[in-house]
Amino acid sequence: MIKREIFISTFIALLIATAVLSLFYVSFPAFYPRPPIGNDTISEWLLNLTRIADGAHNTFPSGHVTFSWLLTFFIGLTNYAKKHTWIKLAYIAWAALISMSTLLLKQHFIIDVVSGIILATVCYFLVKHFSFERVPTTT
Repeated sequence: MIKREIFISTFIALLIATAVLSLFYVSFPAFYPRPPIGNDTISEWLLNLTRIADGAHNTFPSGHVTFSWLLTFFIGLTNYAKKHTWIKLAYIAWAALISMSTLLLKQHFIIDVVSGIILATVCYFLVKHFSFERVPTTT
């Protein structure tokens, strides 16, 4: 795939994932009971700020996990990542850390994380199956 195709495929996969996530958040709101935390340290203050901006009603599937894994999958298609294995490994580590952090910060249940990875995988293969290689390039 060339750069333009990877960009378009990534964009469409992200749009599909956003639509599916929005459908779940509106149709099946899931809540994660968040324990109260103090404001004594900067990390606690930042976590409270994050919780204000990101409500507890949109937990299934995890959007953070979905988007990080989708980007990781598509980065693997780039020529740079094919030449430099470390970039793929860095993105895999990044997506895995995001997945773990949502659990450690008590923002999601494990099913939210697993479903986010599944949604990312389905969107990736769906878009990859309907590849844009046959779309003519306009000049």
